[in-house]
Amino acid sequence: MTTWRRGRFVIAHSERFWEQLIQLVEEESVIPVVGQDLLFVEHEGERRLLYPLIAERLADHLAVSARDLPRGEELFEVARRYLVGSNDVSDLYHGLRVVLRELEGLAVPEPLLKLARITSFKLYVTTTFDFLIERALNQERFDGQRQTLVFTHAPTDKQDLPRELDRVRRPAVFHLLGRLSATPQSYAVTRDDIAEFVRLLQSKDEDAPNLLLDKLKRSNLLVLGSHFDDWLTNFFVRHTRSGRRLEAELDLVSARGHNTGRGDVLLLQHFGGGAKIIRATGALDFIDELYRRVHDPRPVVEESDTLTSILELVSSSGMQSGAVFVSYAEADRDAAASIRDALDRAGVDVIFGNDDLDLGGKWERKLRNVIGSCALFVPVLSRRASTARRFFFRPDWVEAILEAKELVPSGPFIFPVAVDDVGTSIDVLPNDFGASVWESVPHGAPSSEFVDKVVKFQRSYRSASPA
Repeated sequence: MTTWRRGRFVIAHSERFWEQLIQLVEEESVIPVVGQDLLFVEHEGERRLLYPLIAERLADHLAVSARDLPRGEELFEVARRYLVGSNDVSDLYHGLRVVLRELEGLAVPEPLLKLARITSFKLYVTTTFDFLIERALNQERFDGQRQTLVFTHAPTDKQDLPRELDRVRRPAVFHLLGRLSATPQSYAVTRDDIAEFVRLLQSKDEDAPNLLLDKLKRSNLLVLGSHFDDWLTNFFVRHTRSGRRLEAELDLVSARGHNTGRGDVLLLQHFGGGAKIIRATGALDFIDELYRRVHDPRPVVEESDTLTSILELVSSSGMQSGAVFVSYAEADRDAAASIRDALDRAGVDVIFGNDDLDLGGKWERKLRNVIGSCALFVPVLSRRASTARRFFFRPDWVEAILEAKELVPSGPFIFPVAVDDVGTSIDVLPNDFGASVWESVPHGAPSSEFVDKVVKFQRSYRSASPA
């Protein structure tokens, strides 16, 4: 069994995190970015990471020392040692082709096969120059036939994604740091190569891979098997995300309490007007769990008619993200309806939701997604609702609201409204609500200043959100 540790809290499998991630995958809005720490291979009866193995074989081929190679940078170090005594960089690339040809019979690593079986992934980005992710896709989806589209951006071959990629029914692989070929410097082998490839990716030239960069900006990125302190994380965070950022640390550990696998996990997720950045370790276990959850059937839960109407309003009416969610207890329906009507007249998109709904797990997930797309959550509070036998705010819904809006593009998100003399210290309310700035709207009759403030928040949210 694995657990997720978040801050000082340990949550078994972090169901909320997984539910949100699986939905993003099913919506085809996630791009996996594959790094070298996923590439475990069986070689001469031993399980090895591919790139340290390549580095050792290359060192032997070039007659340089392979002792004390730094972890994660083995190939860079062998290249550096060779170039200290030689100016012939072509020998380095020729040697790599010889070594890769000797190793081409190795089986495709299982983590890549599992990623290839997740058919909601349409585009795979890789930071490695080998052909393994392409082989995995061809093996799993095309019975070994070469049908996967392959692109690379290198000083010698500046490719980009085709404009019609989304209409093509074939997966694609993009090599960020080049792809193995006979041409020297067509893929990155040294740190200087890395710097040059990154410069090309960031350039404003006409031949920059702008279609690729645009797709990365519009997608959620799942970086697997790379290192957080390298150029890759900085590149994705700086050049594919804007607005405010929320960062969280998640460590995938075994039931015995230690890390279960080499390799890092980084999820860059669009959130409101900015990005949520989730970091974790243990990429191999992460892929196992992702694969299991994608392929496991889900239980069917009876739909609530009232909640169905809320979800249909958002999904089928064409309403933009950034609506205002007015939340109320049944006792305050009339006051809440007055607030809704005043906002409607001002042109504010409003979702009108009753907090007394009895939600199943499936609907909690959907409702979190609805709330997560809102600019403001406006709970209507009253003394009568706070003293009801059944508490007005269900703890599980409160957690969903706060989880959905951990990142706020600007200003508050939880915007409580008091329709009588209810105080902020009532003990049935979550602390986060009491800490928010309350607005007084007696009997649900909002002032023009209140309406103007909500209009301003909605406009600010939408102007900060990605198109």
